[in-house]
Amino acid sequence: MKSASTWDTLRRQVGQLFICSEWGDRERVQTPFLYPDGEVIELFCERQEDHLKISDLGETTRWLAMQTASDRRTSRQMALIRDICMTHGVTFERGALVAQCREADAPWTLIRVAQAASCVSDLWFTFRRKLLKQQVDPFSGSPPMRSEHAVTTDFSRVSRIVKEYLWQRGLSFQRETEWEGQSRIRWKVHFSVVAAGRQWLIYVLHAENSADAERKVRDVMLMWYDLQHLAQKSIRFVSIFDGSPDVWSASHFAWLETLSVIVRWPELDQLGRLFSSNAAGEVNGRQGG
Repeated sequence: MKSASTWDTLRRQVGQLFICSEWGDRERVQTPFLYPDGEVIELFCERQEDHLKISDLGETTRWLAMQTASDRRTSRQMALIRDICMTHGVTFERGALVAQCREADAPWTLIRVAQAASCVSDLWFTFRRKLLKQQVDPFSGSPPMRSEHAVTTDFSRVSRIVKEYLWQRGLSFQRETEWEGQSRIRWKVHFSVVAAGRQWLIYVLHAENSADAERKVRDVMLMWYDLQHLAQKSIRFVSIFDGSPDVWSASHFAWLETLSVIVRWPELDQLGRLFSSNAAGEVNGRQGG
């Protein structure tokens, strides 16, 4: 039988990000993570003696199998799945992603398992790219053209302009720094800036379409949530949305506004105001520093 206190604790600690509901003797948890097709990643909590067992019940590998013609996983796929599991501290048992933890560690374990499920499902892109490379245009004899280069170029342009903006104002910053969250996941941010007597972590959001935007916002929201303990060290978060008005919605801004300062491209002068001592004090008050 499940313990009511177990689910109450879980709901209280991660209520802003996870939606919990009873599912027999288990607790079903809708996470902020999505499969590549936009389906929500769900996990299941089960009490076993003095610990909790958190699992996706094999849904991730079933989803992955549905995207390929073969019902069997290749040795290459298995090797990649094992690497992902090792990175996120989960085990792969009979096709399911599983982690065990104490009740107090349930929120962060949920994040680890959900992150692992997201990475495993993203293997679909790896094998899809392989298939695309194998395809040949019958007229030109070359692989078909793809739009990924344009997407990378757009993001690189925005990132480069942000870097130049910081450099021109004489601000001390580092690029691509990693920070460990309470879940023990290491998150990478695009810029780490020292200004106005504190440190600022900046992430630039770029999306190709609405589905990609939804996924990116949820991932960044989860990252800022997992890094909230850094607020005690006078570290603040900034989310920069690129200039793609057709993919970002008001709800995207509202979600991240609760955890970070929002800057909308190309209004980078907001950064200058943000890094002034007066503005930094206002942000400090809003984010509970």
